[in-house]
Amino acid sequence: MQELTRMTVELPTELIQATEKAIAVGKVKSLSEFLALALKHELSTLERVSDSSSPSEDDPIWGLGTNPVVGDVTDASENLDR
Repeated sequence: MQELTRMTVELPTELIQATEKAIAVGKVKSLSEFLALALKHELSTLERVSDSSSPSEDDPIWGLGTNPVVGDVTDASENLDR
């Protein structure tokens, strides 16, 4: 069995009321269970977001400029407007 820690949280009344309705219809067993599920979901989401923000070899934008094309034009940027 997991170790439990007792704590006090302050939540908006509307969230508590909505959670009590979910408990009444049997969607979750208790407020504690619901909070644990919600926290696990959010932590998982945060982990996915932080993983996707790291550079990826599959991301073509990340690799721009790493393998430049070499050409014979030496002053292309100087004569761009001509």
